[in-house]
Amino acid sequence: MKRIIFVVLFAVLFAQSVFAATESIADTMAGVDQYYYVILSADAVGADTIAATEIQSGLIAHNDLNVTTVLEGEISNNVAKIFISPPCGKLIQELLKFDCDAWPYEEGQAIIIANEGDIYITGTIPNDRRRAGLVLKDYVDFPILDEHSFVIVEGLSLDVNDLKIIPGKNKNEFVCGDGICDPGEKFLCFPDCGQKTCFDICKEEGYQEAFCREVPSNPNVDICKEGEKNKGVQYCASGKSCCCQKNEKGTQENNTVKEQQEITPPKEETKKGFFAKLFSGENKAGGIITMAFVLLAVILVIGYIMVKG
Repeated sequence: MKRIIFVVLFAVLFAQSVFAATESIADTMAGVDQYYYVILSADAVGADTIAATEIQSGLIAHNDLNVTTVLEGEISNNVAKIFISPPCGKLIQELLKFDCDAWPYEEGQAIIIANEGDIYITGTIPNDRRRAGLVLKDYVDFPILDEHSFVIVEGLSLDVNDLKIIPGKNKNEFVCGDGICDPGEKFLCFPDCGQKTCFDICKEEGYQEAFCREVPSNPNVDICKEGEKNKGVQYCASGKSCCCQKNEKGTQENNTVKEQQEITPPKEETKKGFFAKLFSGENKAGGIITMAFVLLAVILVIGYIMVKG
């Protein structure tokens, strides 16, 4: 009996954790209670504080709740929270798996993510986070927040009616090679986003050949062939990686041919004999006279020998 109770409790807790992990933004906001905090990142600025104020206003209106705002470090990050941070904040980096130097979003693109009961807000510039706060203030008015746990708020206006909300995509959801540069795909698929191709990056580094090779399902199998350098998957279509190769064989062959040409005498000159040179080109007339004198000398020598004999 105890085992049955334990299994049931485990199943309930597991189901709750799965539900919490996949909850929509609107559901998460609706579930905010007195145990939640609005946490501002340690490097937050004025616009982040305004975003927090907008969110608090919305919680008072829709949840009948007044939550406390604190700075990161004043309270544990493990509490239930609405976290507002610039893109280089540690929690944001851990959540999105992006390096700070390769932040793929543009100005005018704010991010709202619901994850395991928490809400995370970030954006390229401070006003992006402020725009996210405006959206969450009236979260009940945006049906898209009922359907997704990750959205991007697009626009440069501070009027919520001028903003556009679209579903966000994780790294594994982008389709490189579809010709569409989705928000967040900037450094993941250069061909789609009008940046460098595999050929461009190989050429820049002094390679003569560029290949987009299939990525094997077995991680122990090399993607590129021997002598090639792997530059990554962001330069090719999905499922392929960029391999660069120096055409060393062709360069060596060209150098060998060149060296042979430099040390080998012209064929015509090696085949020409004395008489061929004597009667060729500008020496033809002089050659005839010279030959005549030689024949005359031979005849005189023969005649002298016969007379003496």
